[in-house]
Amino acid sequence: MAAAQPLILFSHSGVNCLSILNVLKRFMDDELAKEGITPELLEMVDLSVEYTPVIPFAGGGVDDAITVRPWGFVTDDVLPEKFEVCHPLVHNPVSRESLKVMRARYLLARDAYYGPMIHRFFQGLANATNADLAATESHRRAEDGD
Repeated sequence: MAAAQPLILFSHSGVNCLSILNVLKRFMDDELAKEGITPELLEMVDLSVEYTPVIPFAGGGVDDAITVRPWGFVTDDVLPEKFEVCHPLVHNPVSRESLKVMRARYLLARDAYYGPMIHRFFQGLANATNADLAATESHRRAEDGD
């Protein structure tokens, strides 16, 4: 049986190799990308919006959303450094970076859930408006004697 290779590679013959931390970061980024969570999306997540629910685990839906509150005593005008996610399987406190991922999951799930409903609603409004315009136009033509 061959000896196990070391997990942490530094530099070999002038070539920089990935350290274990870089490998783990790349793995996490790939896993988050499978959920639709990108670094660009995480930059847009606003943690200052109070009472916005989060989804702490991958694969959750809108029904799995839970609440968050500041960790410790913080005044209302200060964004906390740590948060408490009100779920028994979450190890609290949670950092801002972790909370951003959880909130991004909620925002994506919310858009996936409500997006089609909103689209159908506005499509129905557009269809009703088009039908009203067509009826008005045909009524106008009837009055003009066309």
